Amino acid sequence: MDDDGSLERLKDVPAELAGLVAPEFIEVRGCVLRSGQFTSETLQGFWNATNGNISAIESAINHLHLWDVVAADTDVEHIQTELLKAAEAIASTWRAALALAFPDRLFEVLVTDDYGPTVTCFTVGAPRRREDGS
Repeated sequence: MDDDGSLERLKDVPAELAGLVAPEFIEVRGCVLRSGQFTSETLQGFWNATNGNISAIESAINHLHLWDVVAADTDVEHIQTELLKAAEAIASTWRAALALAFPDRLFEVLVTDDYGPTVTCFTVGAPRRREDGS
């Protein structure tokens, strides 16, 4: 390992990259969410704030800001263009993963540029769920 620990940190890069590009989606309380991206407290907070609006909860929890993943010390315009391409590629894999895991649901997977390139997904026309999840 080198002095700053960078070689040690590189061991986690393949798993982290796979988790970004092809995350596991799970269903919790009727919401389809990226695994490992929330706590029960976070989910409850969004549930309360949106009055159980599943699409809004999914969109908020599932969002991925690529600026949070990539350190951009270089030409911001160039990296922005490349990150937009990466976001589109990620969105494509998310669409495929969602369709495979939840064939009976319809999802919207969007790429936006609100805080740099951002990918999110949510159920289209999700029913409102009661507090007990039914």
